[in-house]
Amino acid sequence: MKKRYYILVLIVLFPLIYSLFSGFGFTAASTITGKHVLSKDTVYGKAILFEDPDLGTFGVARIESVFHLLYKYSGESTDQSIEKDKPFAVTGFGTSELDGKDGFLLAIKTSANSSIQYITVGNHLGRLHTSSPYSMTLDDVRANQEYYDVEEVTNNYTLFVLDSNDHNRDKYIIRGFDSKGKLIADKLWAAKIRYVNK
Repeated sequence: MKKRYYILVLIVLFPLIYSLFSGFGFTAASTITGKHVLSKDTVYGKAILFEDPDLGTFGVARIESVFHLLYKYSGESTDQSIEKDKPFAVTGFGTSELDGKDGFLLAIKTSANSSIQYITVGNHLGRLHTSSPYSMTLDDVRANQEYYDVEEVTNNYTLFVLDSNDHNRDKYIIRGFDSKGKLIADKLWAAKIRYVNK
């Protein structure tokens, strides 16, 4: 009788324990299946940019800290790769939780032959269209820094953690600059990624 009781308890507890701990880990990186590339602390835990070297894809994941002891996978954007003849690729993951604080994750990978050293997210020029040429430098970004988030490219990757309540059509412009501050490429709102200068 006791043996049946123990077997019944195990049958009930195993799925419960498995579902409780699936997606959990003792480190933030252990909650994802890809190779950890970059990470940033957030108000809820960590943002992790990861890649799948076998498939040549990358993604970004939101990882929550649970009692500062465990980390829990909480969503991701994956399977992004750079299209042929494009300067970079972008993937993002957003949430409106936490009043928008650290709610939008943006991962960017530059192409291997790209001269892009800095990525910016933001805009101070008003509404832009692909048919309207414009010029700017990284110095223009620095002179208007309240409108931009800037990251240096590390091993072809950048990771941004943005407040989702600041994420709008005018702000969501991604630009790539070379080491001298020259604009190389951009992605305007709802437009394709393009080279501006090679």
